[in-house]
Order: sequence, then C-alpha cells, then structure tokens
Amino acid sequence: MTEYDAVIVGAGVIGLSTAYHIKRQNPNLRILVVDKFNAAGQGSTAKSISAFRCLFS
Repeated sequence: MTEYDAVIVGAGVIGLSTAYHIKRQNPNLRILVVDKFNAAGQGSTAKSISAFRCLFS
C-alpha cells in the first residue's frame, strides 16, 4: 500500500494550488490529489467561469 504525507480532496483551483504550495515548501512530502472527476478542474472550477463572464461582460 502506498503511503502519502498529505491527501488533498478536490482537483480544482483551490485543491491544486494547495498541493502545489505544500510541495513547493516541502519537496520531500508525498502528496495525493483525489477528485470525483476524471480530469482536474471539472467541478465548481469549470462552472465558475460563467459567473465571472457575467460580471465582466
């Protein structure tokens, strides 16, 4: 069984940013990012662009 030092739930903007900054500060840590979708940014992150566009259109 593979062991990890940190597990991030969610591969959206916040989850990937969190994983990136943890790894950047501690390069030796083993980090796992899990998400219910097959690719990163498919949940709320993908849907958030419509609200952003409405605000600045």
